[in-house]
Amino acid sequence: MWLARLRGKREFEKLYAIKTIKTELGEDTRFQEMFLDEARIASGIEHPNVAHILDLGEQDGILYIVMEWVDGESLAKISRQGRKLDVPLPLALSLRIMADACAGLHAAHELKDRNGENLGVVHRDVSPQNILVATNGAVKVIDFGVAKARNRKAGETGAGIVKGKIRFMAPEQVRAQPLDRRADIWAAGVCLCELTTGRLPFDDDSDVDVVRRLISDEPPPGFDDVPAPVAEILAHSLVRNVDERFATAAAMRRAIEHAMQQLKLQATSEDVADFVRTHLPEFAEKRHAVITKAMTEADARKDQSAPSLIDEHEAFAPTVVSKANPQVASAASSPDDRVTMKPVAKAASKPMPSARALLEGKVPADESVGGAFTEEEMAALPKRRGVLWFLAFAAICAGAWFGWPGGPRVRAFVANLRGGSALAGEPVSSATSAPSASSATSATNAPSASPLSAASATPSASTSASSSAASASGAAAESARDASAAPATTRVHPATNSNDISFTPAPVAPTVTATSTETPTATATSNPPPEENNPY
Repeated sequence: MWLARLRGKREFEKLYAIKTIKTELGEDTRFQEMFLDEARIASGIEHPNVAHILDLGEQDGILYIVMEWVDGESLAKISRQGRKLDVPLPLALSLRIMADACAGLHAAHELKDRNGENLGVVHRDVSPQNILVATNGAVKVIDFGVAKARNRKAGETGAGIVKGKIRFMAPEQVRAQPLDRRADIWAAGVCLCELTTGRLPFDDDSDVDVVRRLISDEPPPGFDDVPAPVAEILAHSLVRNVDERFATAAAMRRAIEHAMQQLKLQATSEDVADFVRTHLPEFAEKRHAVITKAMTEADARKDQSAPSLIDEHEAFAPTVVSKANPQVASAASSPDDRVTMKPVAKAASKPMPSARALLEGKVPADESVGGAFTEEEMAALPKRRGVLWFLAFAAICAGAWFGWPGGPRVRAFVANLRGGSALAGEPVSSATSAPSASSATSATNAPSASPLSAASATPSASTSASSSAASASGAAAESARDASAAPATTRVHPATNSNDISFTPAPVAPTVTATSTETPTATATSNPPPEENNPY
């Protein structure tokens, strides 16, 4: 087991645990297969009481597993040191720890494959050495290296071969018989027995004697020195007949929590953390000193090493060497390890060109662009959006009023509703025209056999304007002086039972309009409605 440090930007650091195969066993294919099986099995277990597997990798022929770093000690060290200092774990804390361990075991036992089928995971090595207690009181089950599962690549254990710690094995496991999750129930009962009684159920001088007692019909010793609810739990977990044990680890956890209620014992993860911090502070102090020393030495090695190709604030170094940089490519492919590579200078960042610049041909066509305008171009744009929107809206409304095919009918209908006011001389609609020699001009749209009828109105006199603005202004002023002061009023007289509408304009104040030298001819085309549909 190794301690690893992940360094990121802005002095970010996070610790992880790295697990590798021992050097003398690294070339053994059987251990490699077991190592890979552990990563595959444990990585699928997501539970707070199981140490998480984060990654599996290989470097220089060495397989490694990246695991979460649990800042704590094994239950074996805590229990042993507590008895040595005459401060054994209280009963409430022992029950709390084993209840959490059973929760983690149940999560492993319930692991399913992608098709939803149970994998039949059996830890086979449940012991205080593989139960970690963190400084915050969290309990983590670790080490699934010898776990049994249906999809193991290493295959089933050969005949006559057992895996695990002898003193925590179930009788069927010692006999190398088929196992299920109830073998872990036996091992969890042995752990609980050691925590509550201070001894193992089969504790002899040699492993051979332990094996002999396990394969015999000798029942486990009595548990008279523990409370009755705890003794009942031990009796249902340390029984040779697998059918009489707890069916699942979850059932054992519920029995432990029920026993705590019967004994009126209260214990949480915070209580476990407080006990370890108060009575066993040397563990945390020693661990902190070791970690601090290791990190200091690692920083010193980094300062003495050759400059890195990657900035020190980068989180990860690239694993693929780009051929675009000859300096990096040649240095990485050089067989001489003594080659010193200089740090690559960072290119000065430049603003991304705009799409407008791309259309104007100011940047290559294959270069990435940003928005339509850069910030400088946006600042130079005139701030007249409100006026433009208003003019556009007014133009749309005017076009709809005068250009819509039904516009004349609507205007006539409005005029008919207000007919009384029109006859009284009130202005209904105003019209402007160019100054003319005649006092009035009428245009009549007479019905004809053709559905389409046209009326042409040609002004009798036109106003010619010079191309210069000064001449146009002078002509406008002179026409204004000659104009009549009478108000411009047009009376609309709708004819009865007729499609004709007569417009009789009165003398109006002229409005000079600059036109071209050619006499314009305005042609209006209308499609009058049939006579039977005429509302007038």
